[in-house]
Amino acid sequence: MNSAAPTKKEPANYVYPTNGFSDLWNALKCQTELQGGKFYLGISINKLVSTASQDSRTQLVLADGTTKEYDLIICTIPVLSLIGLLKTQEGLSIIPHAAMNFRSDILVYLKVHFDQAAEGQCIYIYSDLIKITRITNFNEFKPDESDTFNILLVEIWCDKTDLIWNYGDSDLMLFLEQEIKKTNLYINLNVIDHTIKKVADAFQIPDLDLEDSRTKLLDQLVGFRNLYITGRIASLHFNYGMENAIEDGIILAEEITKKYRTDLLPSD
Repeated sequence: MNSAAPTKKEPANYVYPTNGFSDLWNALKCQTELQGGKFYLGISINKLVSTASQDSRTQLVLADGTTKEYDLIICTIPVLSLIGLLKTQEGLSIIPHAAMNFRSDILVYLKVHFDQAAEGQCIYIYSDLIKITRITNFNEFKPDESDTFNILLVEIWCDKTDLIWNYGDSDLMLFLEQEIKKTNLYINLNVIDHTIKKVADAFQIPDLDLEDSRTKLLDQLVGFRNLYITGRIASLHFNYGMENAIEDGIILAEEITKKYRTDLLPSD
């Protein structure tokens, strides 16, 4: 009797850095500098200036007035914020002609103890009776390790006009603990510490005019011939995630590399 072949274990869809996502930035910084590049983190940009010449380099003006020029710029910031930075050589601003609506995100990081919790790394909550939108348990990314506490990220998606957006720290925490209890996801949850972050205009709201609005916005970038954009800002998909952004970044890098290699080839 032939024995069955061992079942091949499928690779994990997501790999979470042991020390958090800052590990990725540190790795990118090291690789950039090893190849002779420079890595600037925490630098504020004042504007991007393009000239009318097709072969012109785009000027990047920093908040301290320093001007740098680059052969090409790859941008991943929100497109409306990007357009606010764009200037013509004459100093004229690019005015966005297409309106887009957004939802904001309140992120509360909790250091907690609990006796029992529902399984899962990321849990979405769809209920008119619960204001919490998503809970991420970071300890679930390394389930084989024993921990003395857990780190939860609790998110509330809202509008900037909503009352909760303007809650103070104590009011928000009181509200949040009441909402968590409604989920029945945790038994004897005890919050040890917390950190609150608010991200305005975090998620674009999909609507029937989304594709047309995006086209109008991106058409305004034609004067910046060496400006490339990628990531969520160039996507029509509301569920666009980090794995999609990484894939799009790789595809864009391949396209740019192929283009420049073609440009460097001798002509016949």
